[in-house]
This record gives sequence, C-alpha cells and structure tokens, in this order.
Amino acid sequence: MSSTFEIGITTFAETYPEGGVATVGGHGRRLREVVEEAQLSIELLGREVAPIVREAMAEEPRRKTVHS
Repeated sequence: MSSTFEIGITTFAETYPEGGVATVGGHGRRLREVVEEAQLSIELLGREVAPIVREAMAEEPRRKTVHS
C-alpha cells in the first residue's frame, strides 16, 4: 500500500470582503483556510476523500482591488 496521496483543490474562495477591498494576507492566507476546511471535513467524515461544496457560484460582478 502506498503512503503517498494527491490532493486537488478547486475553489471559488473569495479573497475580498463585502466592501471589495483586498484582505490582509490575501490569496495565501485564504488558500491555507481552504486546506484547513478540507482537513476538518476529512476528519469529521472519516474518509480519505471529502469534497467541499459551497454556494460559491452566485452571479455577482467581480470585485476590484482598491489601491491607495
């Protein structure tokens, strides 16, 4: 039995708050949060593979980063 595994992440993880301004920590922090959510779902479901499904495909305009 192999001790390696692959992980694939497809997400619409938002990196902007409701105001449309980029969050501190940005994409790296948000990706870490997504991975933590995946790990938690695997622990809770007791499975090796646990898809995370969210209502992330709401039809809303793309937000822009505001530079000051």
